Parts: sequence; C-alpha cells; structure tokens
Amino acid sequence: MVIDGADPGRILYGSTGSKRYKIEYTGPGGHSFLNFGQYPSATQALCRAGTMLSDLEVPQESRTTFALATMKGGSSVNAIAEHAECEVDLRSEDAQVLDRLVKEALPLFELGAQLENARWKVTDPFLQITCKVTPIGYRPAGSQKPTSPVLQAARAAQEALGIEMTAYMSASTDQNVPMSIGIPSTTLGAGGREGFNHSLSEWYEPVRSYEGPQLCLLTALTLIGIDGGAAPLLPVYTASPAAEWQDSL
Repeated sequence: MVIDGADPGRILYGSTGSKRYKIEYTGPGGHSFLNFGQYPSATQALCRAGTMLSDLEVPQESRTTFALATMKGGSSVNAIAEHAECEVDLRSEDAQVLDRLVKEALPLFELGAQLENARWKVTDPFLQITCKVTPIGYRPAGSQKPTSPVLQAARAAQEALGIEMTAYMSASTDQNVPMSIGIPSTTLGAGGREGFNHSLSEWYEPVRSYEGPQLCLLTALTLIGIDGGAAPLLPVYTASPAAEWQDSL
C-alpha cells in the first residue's frame, strides 16, 4: 500500500508503465559567425528531434503519453553548441503499447542528429553530431481484478469513513513493481487538496487532511486483521512472503 498524492477518494487499480531516457548530443562546436555553415549544432539537432517527437500520434486503445521533460545545452550566445541533452518520459497503461512507443520514439533522436549533419553537408565523422541514449528509469505496467483484497479493503474503508470515491484509475507510483509481479497493491491519498502537480505552481491545502491517515490505517487493519476482531482479508502465507513472491516471478 503506497501513499501518494492528496485525494483520499482516489483508488489505483492499475499501474501505468513508464520508461525514461537521457539523450545527449555531442559535436565540434565553433564560432556562431565564423563557422556558420561549417559545423552542425547540438542544440539544433535536439530541436529537430523534439519537433518530430511532438508530432507522434499515440495509440487510443490505452492511455499513452510522451514528454520531452528537460532540455539544456550550449555554452555561449556566440557559439555553435557542442553539447545538448534532454530527458524523455514515455508512459502507457499497456506494457506492449509502451514498448511500441519506445521503438517509435527513440529513433527520432538519432534521426535528429542525422538531419542536422545533412543540413550542413557534414560528412567527416569527427565533425558530425553524435547521439547517445541512456535509460534512466523504468516502472513496469500492471493491473489487477476488482476482487483484489487490497482494492476491496480500500473501498470498504472509504465507505466506512464516508469518503466518496472520486477516481478509480491507473497511475505510476511505487506500487508498479509489486503489482507487476502479482502482489495485491494500491495507492491511497494522504489527505487534503492539491493542484498543478509537478509544476512550479503546485499547491497543497490541509483541508480534511485527517481523512488520509484514517483511510490508510483502516485499510491496513482490514488487510492484516484485528486481534479478537475481524479476520485478515489477505491470505495467510504458508511460506515466507519473499519466497512466495519469488516463486511468482
């Protein structure tokens, strides 16, 4: 059970898979005026790739997204950039769709370097822009049935506390790995209200923030049982949990 976000009305039944990459462009650099037309630019190669990425059409059968999340490069306003880099976030609720998106998106960055070299007719490999792609993050996609004990416990706790369900959805959180290997998992809100998440304008208000801790505690007690009271909702393992989870891989 993961605590992420504020809204105690949201329950996650699925895990959105994500793959993240760092893209680096390297070239000879040079003077912006004296060497114009002689050498390719690392920042322009990145811009070419970013334009092609933004034009991608994502599949409609599952929620699938891409983001060119960060960009930086160049050393001076009067220099042809010899280095540029960015970070890319690719996501999908479907693992196979995510793999297809990766195969479609990553070649665009190498193509950006090729187009920049071709634009200035640079054929010497020592003067060309090169592209390097490095994986920097991976969260596997996963899903579970509504009968999952974690989902049943969370919904029962919401009803007992009078918390209205506001969303039943997939997202990318620390639940991804356990859910992907068959361990019942969900993510619950910590309470309060929030907005503009992952932006510099992100805000939080502790309105009815007690609902989050109450929901998480009641869900946990429902799952593990109460001495002299309700039986645990999760099955009792005959072997160690680690051994059973390993067997499920």
